[in-house]
Amino acid sequence: MAAKKKEDVLQNDIPVKIKTDYHKYLVVGIVMLAIIFGAGVKYARFIDGSANTGFSAQAMADSISVLAVPEAKMEGQFAVSLNGAVLNQGYYAVPEGTALGELLAYVGLSENADTSSIDSAQILKDGDRIIIPLLADVQAAEAETVAEIPVENSKPVSHSNTYKNNTPKKITEASGKKININTATAAQLMQLPNIGEKRAAAIIEYRKQSGDFASIANITDVSGIGDKTYEKIKGLICVE
Repeated sequence: MAAKKKEDVLQNDIPVKIKTDYHKYLVVGIVMLAIIFGAGVKYARFIDGSANTGFSAQAMADSISVLAVPEAKMEGQFAVSLNGAVLNQGYYAVPEGTALGELLAYVGLSENADTSSIDSAQILKDGDRIIIPLLADVQAAEAETVAEIPVENSKPVSHSNTYKNNTPKKITEASGKKININTATAAQLMQLPNIGEKRAAAIIEYRKQSGDFASIANITDVSGIGDKTYEKIKGLICVE
């Protein structure tokens, strides 16, 4: 009876062992597939980064190496730092005459790297610090620049409106101020009642052609200035 029970126990143990081994192999298989898939993705990105630079990653595999610190470079090599949108940031030892595109082909660019500003033919120098920008950062910077540019009014501004906004404040006799019509500028003449941009220009042109005004009444000799205008400004002008 005891022997039979032992046999039953052994028979019951067999399925449990098989089931345990199956689960073990299943987990190991899933892990292996994940590793292979990850390596494939990394390689695809690596190849994609190489394609963006126009250089062969394989050709540079034996001449470029990763450095823990810049000082670890060997004789005949330059130490440069590479950061930003690349697969592996850090310090790299490169031989003399290495182009930026060759280094990027070896390291690989990220999917979101902005390649528009990359000069693949740029020859690297010892101590160079290369930063590959992210596409999102470049787009954000461009959007900010556009936002800072003032938007012009789409409605055309006429000359008359501009002149109206810049018209000097008119003076009155109560202010006690007088304008010397022999020395006044156009802006000063435009402070007089009934004297606008055209009449101020006419007064200055008259002075150039005929000389100074001998008296304030002579201002009526200027084309466009009649007796009515003279009556309004005679108490506000002088000739000395």
